[in-house]
Amino acid sequence: MMRVIKIITAMEKETIKNKVFEIIKSRLFYKDTPLTIESKLEDDLWMDSLDEVEILMELEKEFGILIPDDDLGRCHTVKDVVDYMIRRMEE
Repeated sequence: MMRVIKIITAMEKETIKNKVFEIIKSRLFYKDTPLTIESKLEDDLWMDSLDEVEILMELEKEFGILIPDDDLGRCHTVKDVVDYMIRRMEE
């Protein structure tokens, strides 16, 4: 069976990135915490595993996809989350 891969445009990637930032920003305990693409979820943003699960659940809802439980804990930075979501949207 042939697998079809969806091509994500630069604009769609930017939209995904912006939505990831928006969702993560909404979950920050300290609202004035600087949020960058290189921010580490635990060390810089003070997020624990429950916060990460809640973010991924929100991303599932926003993008209409399912994130396998095995994928939880693989994202350590905001960039990891953005890259993960872009890969998932290309599937």
